[in-house]
Amino acid sequence: MKDRIRTNKPWVNKIKTRILGSMERAKRSDFLRSVSVLISGNILAQLISVITIPIVSRIYSVQAFGEFAIFTSTGSIVGGIAALGMGSAIMAPKEDAKAKDVFYTAFVSILTISTLFLAFSILIKPFFHLHQFSIPYLSVCLLIYLNIVLSGLSSILSIYVNRLKKTKVLFWNSLISVLATLCITIPLGLLKFNVMGFILASLCAASVAITQMLLRVNPFHRILGFRQIKEIFREYKDYVRFQLPANFISNFGIQLPNQLFSANFGNIALGGYSMCERVMGYPIRLIAAPISTIYFRHATQYVHEGRIGELGAFSLKLINKILLITFLPVALFMIFSTKIFILVLGSKWGPAGEIASILTLQYILVFCNQCIGICLVVLNKQRVNLVFSVIQLGLIALSISIGLIFLKSLMGTILIFGIGNVIVQILSLSFNFYYLQIRMKSILRSIFLFVFGTIGLAYALHSLLILFN
Repeated sequence: MKDRIRTNKPWVNKIKTRILGSMERAKRSDFLRSVSVLISGNILAQLISVITIPIVSRIYSVQAFGEFAIFTSTGSIVGGIAALGMGSAIMAPKEDAKAKDVFYTAFVSILTISTLFLAFSILIKPFFHLHQFSIPYLSVCLLIYLNIVLSGLSSILSIYVNRLKKTKVLFWNSLISVLATLCITIPLGLLKFNVMGFILASLCAASVAITQMLLRVNPFHRILGFRQIKEIFREYKDYVRFQLPANFISNFGIQLPNQLFSANFGNIALGGYSMCERVMGYPIRLIAAPISTIYFRHATQYVHEGRIGELGAFSLKLINKILLITFLPVALFMIFSTKIFILVLGSKWGPAGEIASILTLQYILVFCNQCIGICLVVLNKQRVNLVFSVIQLGLIALSISIGLIFLKSLMGTILIFGIGNVIVQILSLSFNFYYLQIRMKSILRSIFLFVFGTIGLAYALHSLLILFN
């Protein structure tokens, strides 16, 4: 009977063979195993977050979301330079003892820069406020300082843990962080803490994550003196000279919309954009972030072994698969995003759904860049990273300025910003694949087919819906 089945239905056997072969390759692949562990942790964490976001969206005001966006944006801008580019250098040394020295140097940098920023914020208080909140200015300054230190330490600890290939520690990290956040966010929201509920929850979550990692690894093996820290900076000077400004400019470009939208349209308008960022960021945090973490480790190994061509082919295959899988869901989401946001989050979040529809393509390309964007650091192309970061900031600033000057509305400005950011992401992918020794037309063909294909399909489906309604 079994032989007759194989003979009569060869296509079934072919599919079965392919599935079994894929499963066997996955078992043998360290990359896939590591990614699966991280993704499973992120799935659990983000599922908890997704399930509870309809609750959080209803107990916190749009203004609270907007103010928290400015809080994290300001901390992120300073945090982007706090480690002075040394965070990326933790993966570079072959000896673990040297990696610990680089880690310690990065930590000292974070403490120093964040303290200087706090002092600066307080000194200029009589003349100028860096941010506008519903809570006292000095309190916000202190909270931003704590956020920079805790977020910075958590970030470099994650890099060091990844270096040690302790994937399970990162698995628990994401899960513990989300649980800690929600256990504080929801009760404080019900108690009407407003933006303070978000801030206190984020600080506590970072503290819990740091404690969890430090209980399992100890990168603080010794205290370095000033001369030793200076030697570390000298040895890894390219990270300071090129990675630091690249990190700052790139991060500033990412945070610029939050700052400008708040300044020109207010924190309530920013709240809609912030919710869009939060919801559309789930796939990036859920899937792209763990892929990037493991990609960083494996790309470093490929480069050390001189297999750049293989790394390029692997990266191209990864991006093509992402674009193929997301093609139809993206087109459908562009049509129904507003209704989805209202249904899931509440009626006050309709504008956030409109923003999500405009920026859908941007988020998919950001997802792709998140997966492989670290390759220029691994390839030691910090100068290229810096040049592209300048281009990125210029295009984003130009697109937002055009929207503010000529369209003078939030949605109009976001539309022009979305177009500009799509161009930025395409350029970023092109830069990456050029240095991965892949022909530009290979990746550009895939991207343009995806972008214009999804727009065309979404337009066609939308027209059919209008016709039949």
